[in-house]
Amino acid sequence: MVLQILNKLKVLFKGENMITNDIMENIISNEKSNWREKAEFRKDNKAWLDKSAIIALKILNHIRDNGISQKQLAEMIKVSPQFINKVVKGSENLTLQTISNIESALGITLIEVVSTDNRKSLKTFRENQKLIKTSKSSKPRKTSVVLG
Repeated sequence: MVLQILNKLKVLFKGENMITNDIMENIISNEKSNWREKAEFRKDNKAWLDKSAIIALKILNHIRDNGISQKQLAEMIKVSPQFINKVVKGSENLTLQTISNIESALGITLIEVVSTDNRKSLKTFRENQKLIKTSKSSKPRKTSVVLG
């Protein structure tokens, strides 16, 4: 395959020795490309990858504006610099815990959980948690859970 490409290039360059086998071997890889799998992954995961990219930009802008290195951020939240590199590339599927750790370390908000009344929703959530725990410890019965 490499030789076929080389021969076509030699024809294009009218036989000039501008392209040698050594150069071609460095340019063309014999390894199978997995571009299709990567493209399908990006298509299948577009929603979270887009959000991850927005978070990555917020982090990059903040650390750049405040003179913080990726290595320093990694030390601040006790992760590896390689992990932070994935985060700022937008290729890491972040957990809420990691997002919260980064927000705390940098003093910024990366995401917001929107609710009409956070205190009421949190109170209702905790009450429902208690109902569920109570129902698990007593005889099996139907339990209704109401979310506010």
